Amino acid sequence: EKDSEYYTLNYEDRTVTVNYDKMKTNNNANTDAWFHVEKKLMITASSNIEDHRIVLIRPLAQINVGTKDFDTAVHAGVTVTESAVKIKGAARTLDLFTGNGLDPIDTEVELSRSPIPYSDNKMMLTVNLKYDENGNYIRDENGNIETDEYEYMSICYILPYATQSTQEGYPRYTSLVEVEVKFFEDGNEAQINEIIRKSSVPVCRNHRTN
Repeated sequence: EKDSEYYTLNYEDRTVTVNYDKMKTNNNANTDAWFHVEKKLMITASSNIEDHRIVLIRPLAQINVGTKDFDTAVHAGVTVTESAVKIKGAARTLDLFTGNGLDPIDTEVELSRSPIPYSDNKMMLTVNLKYDENGNYIRDENGNIETDEYEYMSICYILPYATQSTQEGYPRYTSLVEVEVKFFEDGNEAQINEIIRKSSVPVCRNHRTN
């Protein structure tokens, strides 16, 4: 979308710039995005373009935070209603022809506190956890992938800085970022003491990091 406040499209350079300052808040699903580029598609009078398949992919990395202790915290008198996030290592520019994230940002991207994801309908974060010795998903007797569920605490989208390097055990173009997540109670200006800080967090375009 050419006029999106979150992204600026440059046709000449074939790039998209991410406007992190416009995103402002954490847990903003409207910042999610997809793209597809056709490099050598020729349309003629005889072309049947209805048969041409377009596959959209997410150039962004989705970073999720979940917990198993939400109800335990509530019983202890702590009800988390909002979360904020800081991320260091994101990229600012998307090269549309390669899909790579360029121009790494030296400073932290800060997304301010906002209601935790899906707080209105209690949607859970489903994570695939169980693998066999060959790295394949373990399935139950009905053929369904065995998963685990967490209460959603934070979700955000960033453009990962993609290089040709590969992190062992992860898809190509995986990069590492630093993540800090803070939590808040409704009406309480001070943050809850529990803060998540993680370095060397792997992120990759079109993938979820949980």
